[in-house]
Amino acid sequence: MAARLVRLPALLRPAAGTKGGQRSLRRFLEAVRYPTLTAFARDAGLDPGTVTLQIRKLEQDLDGELLVPGGVKHPMRRCHVVGCVRA
Repeated sequence: MAARLVRLPALLRPAAGTKGGQRSLRRFLEAVRYPTLTAFARDAGLDPGTVTLQIRKLEQDLDGELLVPGGVKHPMRRCHVVGCVRA
C-alpha cells in the first residue's frame, strides 16, 4: 500500500492512508457528480447517513471542507483551497 500512496498527490496521502480512506476518496469522487449526497447514495444503493459520515471523516483527514451540502433548490458545491464552486 505504501508504494501506491507515494503516487498520490501529497494532499490526499493523509486520507488514503487511514482505515477506509481509499474507499471514502473513491466515493467522494463518485458523489461529486450528483446534486446531493442523498441522490448519490440512492443510486449507489448506500445509506445516505453512511455516505455523509464517510465524507465528513475524509474532510477531517484532509483538514478542510470538501462539500457544501445541497438542498431542494440548489445542488451541493465542491470546495477548493480558496473557496467553493458549483458541482
